[in-house]
Amino acid sequence: MKTRFLIYFFILIITLSCDRKLDKTNAIYFWEIENYQIAYFSKIGPVGPSYFEYEVYKNDYFISKGFIKSKDSCKLEMKNEIGHYILFDLCTLTKEDLYPKKIELDINKIDSVIVFTKKTFQKQSLTKSQINIFVKDWNKSDVLDLRDYKPFDSIFYPDYKYKVWVYSENKVLELIAFNHLIADKSKWIWEISNKEGKEYFYKILNEN
Repeated sequence: MKTRFLIYFFILIITLSCDRKLDKTNAIYFWEIENYQIAYFSKIGPVGPSYFEYEVYKNDYFISKGFIKSKDSCKLEMKNEIGHYILFDLCTLTKEDLYPKKIELDINKIDSVIVFTKKTFQKQSLTKSQINIFVKDWNKSDVLDLRDYKPFDSIFYPDYKYKVWVYSENKVLELIAFNHLIADKSKWIWEISNKEGKEYFYKILNEN
């Protein structure tokens, strides 16, 4: 009964948040970029000290929180939906839509695939059958997230487990992986397996 009540409570909170209209009365700073409004507020937590927060609205209705990119205080990023982020420039009052651009792999053009295991510091070349499995899984993987605020090798916490190099027609695609997640240099995260917590490349290297 308690669990059901909590579920209903959180659904109600989310619903109310989505219908919340902009009230910029208490905003410290306010920006308007096309049909988006961004407000910077000082808030007080339920049991803690005050904190500052960016809120993003579209046509005066709340849609998401925004986060300043660590290296540029002008750039505010927000997740609009899975596979779509918006990057606002608060200095020039412009915006950029960010979408993933996955490099599809052609099994017939791949020369080799090398996998580096961070735990053992060993490299291993995939066999043709292993490459075939990996290419199919990579091409059908689903986008999950964008983590462009972190260095490539630090995308996963506490560290990546595997690094992968795909050699194809004098080109190299570099990837890093953590369990069922994999990222390319654009720092988009993909789910290469639907089995959370499972080491995808451990299975590839040891069971195929």
